[in-house]
Amino acid sequence: MRVQDIKAGDIYRHFQGNLYQIVTVGKHAETLEEYVVYQALYGDFQVYLRDIQDFLKKLDNEKYSGVQQQYRFERVEKEELNVEKKVDVSITQNNKKSETPDIEENPTSNIDTFMERSNNKEGMQMFMKFLDAETCKEKLEIFLKMRKKLDERLITNVAVSLDLVVDEKDIEESCQIIIKNLEQRSKFECFRLR
Repeated sequence: MRVQDIKAGDIYRHFQGNLYQIVTVGKHAETLEEYVVYQALYGDFQVYLRDIQDFLKKLDNEKYSGVQQQYRFERVEKEELNVEKKVDVSITQNNKKSETPDIEENPTSNIDTFMERSNNKEGMQMFMKFLDAETCKEKLEIFLKMRKKLDERLITNVAVSLDLVVDEKDIEESCQIIIKNLEQRSKFECFRLR
């Protein structure tokens, strides 16, 4: 695994089974060491910061003998998430369970649980598309479409994903801040080959 392979929006599985989404990769202002900022897709969706070398570290097979992963974090392809989702649904239907699976017991359903917890399912689906967008221009277009679906939680999630601080109680003012930020970022996006 290489540093340049880590991209915002990608989902990674920790060797203990929980899923995390990459928020961004950045550098320490003084030491210029690279860090990964990632968010848990379970529990209270805590955001973490880890040295990139530690994030990419291979596991010690002697210390973690029962673990099947080769690295501390391994990327999960979207197709794999969809397959796991189908498996979870079939298991639930066979067992005739109607309650939501416990997040800690079933880490593969964390994204679905995240979506189910929201009263604003359509807004959350658009937010996931927002996170998956590769350019600021795409993010701006999606944000403008989701604007009518925004609630306090969604506006906070969008702001955090952009590393912005907004007053979630004034949704309209927060929208304007996010729109101006995305417009400015899109002006400076560069698509030249290096």
